[in-house]
Amino acid sequence: MRVGPTFAILGLIIAAPVPSRGASDAAPLGRVDYLPYQVSVSVAFSRDTEITETFRRTVCSTLRTRLEQTFGATWIFPPGADVVPNDRLVPPNESGLERLTHSVAAEQFAGFACDKAYFLTVSRRGPKWFVSGREWDGTLRSLGPPASETTTDRGSVADAALAVITRIFSPLLIVDDADRDSKSAVLTIRAGSIPYGDPKFQPLKAGDILQPVFRFLDSKHAVRSIQSVPWTYLVLGPDPKNGRSQVRASVVSSYRAPLAANMRRRVEAIAVRVRPEFPATRLTLVAGKDPPQPQAGLFVTVSELAPGTAGGKSSARPAADSPRPAEAAGSRLLSDRYGEVTIPVDPQQPIVRLEVHSGGAILARRPFMPGLEPDVTLQVADDRVRLGAEREVDILESQLIETVARRGALMARTRAAIKRTDVSSAQKLLAEVDRLPPADEYLGQLNKIRVLALEEAHNRKDRVSERRIEDLCQKTLDRITQYLSDDRVATFKEEVAQLLNAKKVETQQLQAPMHRDENAAPREASAQPAANAPLRRRSPDELKPPAKKEPANRPTGAAGI
Repeated sequence: MRVGPTFAILGLIIAAPVPSRGASDAAPLGRVDYLPYQVSVSVAFSRDTEITETFRRTVCSTLRTRLEQTFGATWIFPPGADVVPNDRLVPPNESGLERLTHSVAAEQFAGFACDKAYFLTVSRRGPKWFVSGREWDGTLRSLGPPASETTTDRGSVADAALAVITRIFSPLLIVDDADRDSKSAVLTIRAGSIPYGDPKFQPLKAGDILQPVFRFLDSKHAVRSIQSVPWTYLVLGPDPKNGRSQVRASVVSSYRAPLAANMRRRVEAIAVRVRPEFPATRLTLVAGKDPPQPQAGLFVTVSELAPGTAGGKSSARPAADSPRPAEAAGSRLLSDRYGEVTIPVDPQQPIVRLEVHSGGAILARRPFMPGLEPDVTLQVADDRVRLGAEREVDILESQLIETVARRGALMARTRAAIKRTDVSSAQKLLAEVDRLPPADEYLGQLNKIRVLALEEAHNRKDRVSERRIEDLCQKTLDRITQYLSDDRVATFKEEVAQLLNAKKVETQQLQAPMHRDENAAPREASAQPAANAPLRRRSPDELKPPAKKEPANRPTGAAGI
């Protein structure tokens, strides 16, 4: 398959840097919201028969006109800067943008001061034109991620380049004040009081996510170092505080006062808008520094921020029927042998909460925005000492459970033997209860585990592991005291002694002869009941009256009448 000729246009848009005295001092009337961006454009063209000098001049002039119409007075061109051709990018295409570094970009506009630089490349493949670009920021000394646009109209190349610039343009905001209690900050937008040429163009809107950066200055107010605030994000609020120049943002951070350094002298806190540029971020978990050790087998829980937390609800949310990644918020990942996990971007939840678990302990809890960088390293505490102590304690607790279960079974069998009057078996079972490991033996083993683990953690200067080991051993101590107390055995022995005594008395009563009255006369079998005997029920024969007896010499017949 043949590919059409490839053309590339390199656009370099440069804004003047903040002077070493600081942004607020260089601004008119000391207000950074009236400080415009000084811009210069440099365009590089690749060699091609269709790229003529007329086409170059047309693209440069059209792009400058579009920039003035869009940004208005917020962007100005200083002397010596303009939209001009540039042939320094090698190669002048997307590959050249990816290879571009901060120092190389700074060399291309060494003749004048620069704040921002936008490198654009325009390539044609067949009927389509591909426009790509990157932003260089002199204030933060950084290169932004690439962005691209496509068009099929040759005359719309400048418009596509403008679309790329407006997309990757990141306004600078100065952090004026931060409230630790309300987790909010007040920021001033650079050139925020200057209206844009296009009223519809608004580079900042509610819900945008900013990343704070510290600029450390020396005694001469020159930039000594630049450091981003780790695991901290600012989410713009819906309403500006003072017109359009000041905004209020919510602070999402794993630290209690992440912007406290801004209150010190010779420190400037600047925030810049960030957007996810990658579909996922590979997170590497390491412990230690010389060298860092990958932490395999750790669970990473990716969940949504708590309700009401800034960043959890964005004003610009996708439609409800938009696809949601299966690995999004609420997933549980396991680090591989290299200590890596892949966290995808969730459009509905740009900022998520990460929790790194090692067993029952939480090693790290961080807010995280996937997609900003392809690879991120998270240093967690070396948990080997605590894991070793937890392993030994688990073994001890398993032995404790077995002992408690055996003791309960022997006690039940002892009570059963006593009920069936098997005293010898009951005594044997009671002797087996006495031979079980007592609580003092388990307490000695637990104390040995605790002392050795605390000593190793103290040598490592790991106070977190020391506290966790103390809590772990205290819980095990409470279980030993609760389930393997010596008072239980003593109480059971008293109970057994009482049951044995009760059974002994009951046995003696059953085996003793019946009690008889030796003074009572023997009763004859044919003897009639005594007259004073109590009433008893008689038979019908006994209730009949006795028959009368006739005299023996009584005459019979008439003579006797």
